[in-house]
Amino acid sequence: MEYLLFRDGLMSGTGLSDTTGFINTKYANPNEDNPDIQFFFGGFLANCARTGQVGERSGDATNNSAPPPQRVVNIIPAVLHPKSRGMLKLRDNNPLSKPMIFARYLTNPQDVATLIEGIKFAIRLSETKALSKYGFKLDKTPVMGCENLTFGCDAYWECAVRRNTGPENHQAGSCRMGPVGDPGAVVDPELRVQGVDRLRVMDASIMPAVTSGNTNAPTIMIAEKGSDMVKSRWIGRRLWSKW
Repeated sequence: MEYLLFRDGLMSGTGLSDTTGFINTKYANPNEDNPDIQFFFGGFLANCARTGQVGERSGDATNNSAPPPQRVVNIIPAVLHPKSRGMLKLRDNNPLSKPMIFARYLTNPQDVATLIEGIKFAIRLSETKALSKYGFKLDKTPVMGCENLTFGCDAYWECAVRRNTGPENHQAGSCRMGPVGDPGAVVDPELRVQGVDRLRVMDASIMPAVTSGNTNAPTIMIAEKGSDMVKSRWIGRRLWSKW
């Protein structure tokens, strides 16, 4: 009712998903002011809410011996400037065929090391006085496949990262911009596809490097700038033809 009347209250937001954070790990480039980890926060999550109790666990509603209901908060680190590089290839000469995507996530060991640093920071964050007073405790349930490793050591976290990491949104860079003659570049500084006349690319795929923040606004800027380039070229031609 509060939301319907005043657009306020719990229903007006997405809970902890409204919160984010950026940090520089020891692997961040010291010559650039670009954080290399972003934190996403999720919760409170219900594993099996039979009764509607947020965070109720699967045994809570079935017997009296189960532990009391607990709320689960996820702190999720994401690598902002991955060193691993994937590939995108055309399947064949049919434009309707789906492309072949080789993501090659975590093939560069620095990405794994950066994620481990993010995990350690998240644990330290949960142990601060500000969060400890709410009963924050690390869930030490081993990640499947990593049970034989000592929980909390670097080898364990590397195993956990490789088994329990997923891709984030905002894939970019498959048609990256570069100077003429760059063998790794697809478009030139005016977004024109090199070697193809009258074809430009105007989206996140042209980014030579991914931005630290969300790619939405930069992608809109790329499209706006590209539109101006097209208008400048063709309007200029029409004006010149009148002389």
